Amino acid sequence: MIRVLLLPLLILPSTLSAPSPLFEKAKALVLISFDGFRFDTLNSTIAPNITSWAAEGVLFKNGVQPQASTVTAPNHYSIVTGLYEDAHGIVGNIFFDAERRKFYDIYNLSSIPGTIEESLNPYWYTSETIWQSNRKAGGHSAVVHWPIGDVASGNDNETSFHAWREHGNLSKWQDEVEVVIDSLLEGKNLVAWYISEPDHTLHTQGFYHDGHFRRVMADLDVTFGYFLNRLKTLELYNTTDIIFTADHGHAEIRSLDVVLCMDEYIKGQIGVDYQVSDYTVLAYTEQQAIEVFESLTKAVAEKQIPAKVMWTKDVPAEWHFSHPSRLGQVMVLPEIGTDARFKCPWKDPATFHSSTHGHAPEKKEMRAVLAMRGPSFAEKREIDSIPQNIDIFPLMGKILGVPIPANNGTLERVELALRSPPSTEDTVEDPQLMNSNIARIFNILLILMPIAVLSIILYYIIMRVRRGPNKQLAADLTNEATEPML
Repeated sequence: MIRVLLLPLLILPSTLSAPSPLFEKAKALVLISFDGFRFDTLNSTIAPNITSWAAEGVLFKNGVQPQASTVTAPNHYSIVTGLYEDAHGIVGNIFFDAERRKFYDIYNLSSIPGTIEESLNPYWYTSETIWQSNRKAGGHSAVVHWPIGDVASGNDNETSFHAWREHGNLSKWQDEVEVVIDSLLEGKNLVAWYISEPDHTLHTQGFYHDGHFRRVMADLDVTFGYFLNRLKTLELYNTTDIIFTADHGHAEIRSLDVVLCMDEYIKGQIGVDYQVSDYTVLAYTEQQAIEVFESLTKAVAEKQIPAKVMWTKDVPAEWHFSHPSRLGQVMVLPEIGTDARFKCPWKDPATFHSSTHGHAPEKKEMRAVLAMRGPSFAEKREIDSIPQNIDIFPLMGKILGVPIPANNGTLERVELALRSPPSTEDTVEDPQLMNSNIARIFNILLILMPIAVLSIILYYIIMRVRRGPNKQLAADLTNEATEPML
């Protein structure tokens, strides 16, 4: 009977379970991405607030490597799933699924009507994100403008989604800070926050034209500083882990002369006679694919553009850039300083100023910034090694203390960023930690004691009931034995 009554004691803690963070002081994790923030543009002149913050925590001084193709949507999905693009299936900002006969274009880069609505269908997103893992473990998350974050796992009561609408400015970004802060005050233990700059400015103005890049970086830096000050004012700074990164780097295009406008060399119309992804062409027949390959190869040679026209099946295996139905047969891979576009919006070389990405992921210019600070991270540590952005996923899982699914990330490549586990002496000397442990033990006792008392009472009652008839029977037998026999 006691064994049965104590069963709830074994079940109860699991029903009250919640994420168990790696370090008890870490109450929340904020993942931040500033799109296109190249690792070597982090300095005290351009971004003093971010630079000084990173210097006090952990800085991967050589950046973090993105996945191929090095564009926004697939890399942001890789960061929050820990998967290569061939595993999660989002192989570009734009691609045609030959099996579904559907066009994915989340940013409507093709200007084809209805593509954004189609790209919002949940069937494109089949991989588990870090906020899904957090929710399964009993945590609560907020996703603030993270690319495809509002549709990548479906809305639910435990995760609040704020969809991206515009590139924004300093005023709007500070409003976003308040959304992040409110989420933390509401008890969210995970927030993913995204700003689409400096990528947007770099595409339209490049690094060097008329100070545009420096101005947007200054505004981003002010925004980051405002975020830190809000954390400090509300006494959240010392209990919040922050991972600051980006999806990819950027490379200045030398001139309009080294941009390959592919539609000028492919017969037919995009979306009608052939399909495209960011850097591949899907022909409908083998002969058409050969014609596309030969035509683009000739164009690159004649224009003397440093770019490689190749069969997609021949890309390096370590890129994990493949898919049975979402990539074309022919790929154009531009070198740093050049670009390849399916449609070129520029006409006047004199007014051309642009930077781009989409190059080979191992190129230095494609590396993004990666810095971390908070109660879970080491202090004043610079790391020379270059992790991949998929490694951030298992790191987040470990910090949050939540189980995560199998993934392609390698925790060992980023584990050096973590603070050393606290020693027994450290735990004893920390009054806040002691009080927290005492309170936890007290709460557990409050739950267990009534059940234990009830178990004892029931046991006592049952034993009394069982012993009563036995005593009466013994008395009867004794009386019968002492009476004289007649």
